[in-house]
Amino acid sequence: PKSFCLVNSRKCQRNPLPSNFTIHGLWPDNYTRQAPQSCTTNNFQRFTDTDIEQRMEESWPDLKQQSIAGLSYNFWQDQWRKHGSCCFPPHESEIYFLKALELKDRLDVLTILENNNFNPGTPQPFSVLRVFNTISRAIGKTPI
Repeated sequence: PKSFCLVNSRKCQRNPLPSNFTIHGLWPDNYTRQAPQSCTTNNFQRFTDTDIEQRMEESWPDLKQQSIAGLSYNFWQDQWRKHGSCCFPPHESEIYFLKALELKDRLDVLTILENNNFNPGTPQPFSVLRVFNTISRAIGKTPI
């Protein structure tokens, strides 16, 4: 999250920032290479379980908002309208967000990087290719 805040022109409001990687989105893709957007009118629904809401605040926070309960809902609603509504087969919004959490939980990117001598605060930047290759080896797949 800190790097997101450093490179974005808008100042991050969340304090403290999460210390682990967070989700920014789960975007469907297709063969045209143009990501579909805003596909259905299915409305975003608030989460029925407070545990899901807590996991979302930890894993998919709106870094541009203070860490106050409920403030990330606008961000999640925008992500649902723009991307989640395009998932196939169509789902309710909660299922879309649970899938994103499941995918994040499958892979601990921070531990992979730390185990390969990527340490936050190092004065030298890391090459994108080195990060890419490290993650590829660890997961046995090529990230896209």
